[in-house]
Amino acid sequence: MEKKLGLTFVIITLLFSFILFKVNDAFENLSNDLIDLARKEEAKKAETLEKGLTLNALVIDKEQIHNNQTTSMPLPPINGVMMTTTTGSSSDEYYLKLYVNETNYNIPVSEELFKEKKIGSKLKVKVFKDQIELVE
Repeated sequence: MEKKLGLTFVIITLLFSFILFKVNDAFENLSNDLIDLARKEEAKKAETLEKGLTLNALVIDKEQIHNNQTTSMPLPPINGVMMTTTTGSSSDEYYLKLYVNETNYNIPVSEELFKEKKIGSKLKVKVFKDQIELVE
């Protein structure tokens, strides 16, 4: 009986180690892919700023997206009363819809720029191929 338990323990330990190795490998690959993607995006941005045509863009629309995330967690009962605690976070994303060279672009911007620019106002951008970058 003890030999079976010992063998079962060894098999479960080996299986668990293998699973952890595979999960770690998957996370490492994902991390490398994200780093490569960030580098490619940075290279595209640099190319657009270097080779792009400077144009005036017209702000044709604005959009603010509010993200709310909350989580509830039960607490141990106190005097027979079950309680929960809720934690949350919220964030906003800001976008300007620009019209440049007969094309519409929806670009993320800072809260400050979002508040500063009104529909109908203009701002300088650089356009290269299908990429657009703010100059100001």
